[in-house]
Amino acid sequence: EYYVIAKACDKDGVCTTATSKSYKMDNERPVVAFSPTESKTYKKSQSVKITVEDNTGVVNASSLKYIISNTTTATPDKTLLNGATITIDSVTGIYYIIVEACDGAGNCVIQPSGAYYIDNSVPTITYGTNGNSAYVKSVSTKVTANANTGEMNTIKYIVSTDKNATPTT
Repeated sequence: EYYVIAKACDKDGVCTTATSKSYKMDNERPVVAFSPTESKTYKKSQSVKITVEDNTGVVNASSLKYIISNTTTATPDKTLLNGATITIDSVTGIYYIIVEACDGAGNCVIQPSGAYYIDNSVPTITYGTNGNSAYVKSVSTKVTANANTGEMNTIKYIVSTDKNATPTT
């Protein structure tokens, strides 16, 4: 709060002082918090709680917007409820949540989160030699699996006469 204090004196040296009522001013932008702030371990999905606070306690709820993007410069366009949990899923790559928020005085902020690593891509499997056209006594091949963005967890295989057999080892 701010006050204006004025002093006036006439030619005879008689003075008076008057103090105004308080002026409420706010020049600070709201603060956006993400929990967790980031996650650099690949996961299928990531849930993030978003809270917005203001030094005066007045957040303009209708100004709250967000977007999930693979850049930190995207423009928020979806409605956000303060304290909501947003889930990033069904994508693959490094993603951010960008939030726009204003307070009651009109101070606004656009705040990106840290990076969240999301992996929903299926691993690729390649064979050194993938089949052959003539019958031979024995065959060998190299099987390579690539997780694309994350780490491989398991590789199982089976040698079978049934092309629909389920790998077990």
